[in-house]
Amino acid sequence: MYSPHITKLGLREQMAISDALPERRNLVVTATAFIVFYGAGGTVPEPVVRLTVVNVALHHPEALAIFAWALLFWFQLRFWQSTKSKFMQAFRGEIKQWSVPRFWARPAASLAEHQAQAKGIELEPGFTIEVFVPEPYGKELRVVCNFIYLEDGTRVGKNQQRVTLLMKSAWLFWLLSFLRSSIYGNAAAEYAFPYVLFLTAVLAPVWSCWLWS
Repeated sequence: MYSPHITKLGLREQMAISDALPERRNLVVTATAFIVFYGAGGTVPEPVVRLTVVNVALHHPEALAIFAWALLFWFQLRFWQSTKSKFMQAFRGEIKQWSVPRFWARPAASLAEHQAQAKGIELEPGFTIEVFVPEPYGKELRVVCNFIYLEDGTRVGKNQQRVTLLMKSAWLFWLLSFLRSSIYGNAAAEYAFPYVLFLTAVLAPVWSCWLWS
């Protein structure tokens, strides 16, 4: 029998979000500068840019724009090179520490019960099933199911089954997991959000024209 009281596993250890990675820091700062410049309607009205502090006049400010754009794409490339294999690793690690939503926990518990019976395991009446340690792989969801009995007021696990569930709405599971990571975890903030900033910066000349039209 599936228990509605699924073990709710929060993040075992909330890591402090930091910008210790130079590639991420450079990308975030540069992309933010682009977004602020275009979002505030920034322009270079004069054909000559003068730096009064060092007494320098730049007669071709468009070269600065080309350099800034090149720098933005370079920082994006370096960030991708340094983190391309880290996001899914960190993302899956966070998912494994969360509880399994009931929409998938119920069929997983039922599958675990049938699997135990198919193996000839005699299940005593009165058990509940806890579903945890989810590991998604595409449309498959691998979980651990514990058969819990209540003995003298103490919860005792007497059997454990690992099952693989074919999810009917895999995209929904991945979406909910990403939203969870965005709110409670670090993977989305540290590895996905910089890409959002980069795309926003690249499209800034387009959306800023619409914003100020």
